[in-house]
Amino acid sequence: MAWEVFTGGRLQHDGPAITITSLGRMNLNKSAAQILEGQGAERVELLADRSGGYIALRPVEHRGSGTIPLKFRQNYTGITFSCVAFLNHIGYDWTVSRTFSANWMSSEVLLISLPISLLNQSVKISRAEQLRKMKQEKGATEVTP
Repeated sequence: MAWEVFTGGRLQHDGPAITITSLGRMNLNKSAAQILEGQGAERVELLADRSGGYIALRPVEHRGSGTIPLKFRQNYTGITFSCVAFLNHIGYDWTVSRTFSANWMSSEVLLISLPISLLNQSVKISRAEQLRKMKQEKGATEVTP
């Protein structure tokens, strides 16, 4: 009997990781959330270095334009927030969900390295366009008897 090993499914990250979803959201896993919580972060700023292929989350104490509140809940495994405007601003291709490792840097930012090919895209995706695309793809994959 020949056995086949299933290698599909979700990837598990032992360390901090951030998923940018096809819905324009950032999901921080438990490790990444614990780093920010340990820094006493209540809000973050989203930073981008498009030429280098980096984005970062910088904890801030003040409420201001562009800062995102973080909600840490008991028994919760991470943090999720919407970032469609940011993703469109940097030209990130968020048509597919992707997970990236994150590193806490001494400059006090949670740094995420992205493939430069996913940045500086000329097409900005609206939420309505994304939903239409998802419905079309779903309709194309359904099999009718």
